[in-house]
Amino acid sequence: MVVERLSSTIMNVPGVFVVGAHWCEYDDPEREGGLNKKPTHIVGTGPWLLPIIKKCSGLHQHGKPLRGSRAKRAGAYPRDSANNLLPS
Repeated sequence: MVVERLSSTIMNVPGVFVVGAHWCEYDDPEREGGLNKKPTHIVGTGPWLLPIIKKCSGLHQHGKPLRGSRAKRAGAYPRDSANNLLPS
């Protein structure tokens, strides 16, 4: 409950945006099995963040639903998404 209130408070601050990302669009050498769409909301303030956020193109197959140990492994951010955040 506290997290939801804090999140809604932060998202109402001027200049803060929420954008959706799909992890299936990022390369991940540690991924096992099929691609995971895994919709994720990212909250930010930097306009540089918007161009690096990717949504599913629909041009590939997704793996089985995330359950058990596969779901736990999918909890990590794909390496490619982290690399996109680094300055070039």
